[in-house]
Amino acid sequence: MNPKQELEMIARGNHEEIMAYIVEHVLREDEGQKALVQRGNHEEIMTYISMIGFGEKAEKALIKRGNHEEIMSYISRNCFFYHKNQVAFVKRGNHEEIMEYISVSFFRIDDEGALSLIKRGNHEEIMAYVSKYLLSTEAENALMKRGNSEEIEAYNLQKQCW
Repeated sequence: MNPKQELEMIARGNHEEIMAYIVEHVLREDEGQKALVQRGNHEEIMTYISMIGFGEKAEKALIKRGNHEEIMSYISRNCFFYHKNQVAFVKRGNHEEIMEYISVSFFRIDDEGALSLIKRGNHEEIMAYVSKYLLSTEAENALMKRGNSEEIEAYNLQKQCW
């Protein structure tokens, strides 16, 4: 199928047809992935997540959809690759999801997302993040402004490792 046909298939909404297709094929365009998420069928979304990551628009739709199980599944297999989606994910503010992301991801959250994390002010999240990753100057300044000595000490130890 070409991307237009994929969108048409999703719009038809035949669950069996969609499932048969997505277990054998990657949706070719981010628009098709986004349509799949917006369709909102949990089984279809979970099946797709179990096989491959999403494009930018589909990631955004997944975060906006806000299904905890889907997001946790996505985190366990992928990272939120796109800058704006990392920020939206952090701002969504689900502690369990954020902690899981920090613990399993090999990729740091981009500068604006890390700054949002610091500004969120959750001590456990900050400790987990600064013990693993370096911060941008702006995020580092925000961390220092918080003035939490335990967080600052953990960050300084991480800086020494680099």
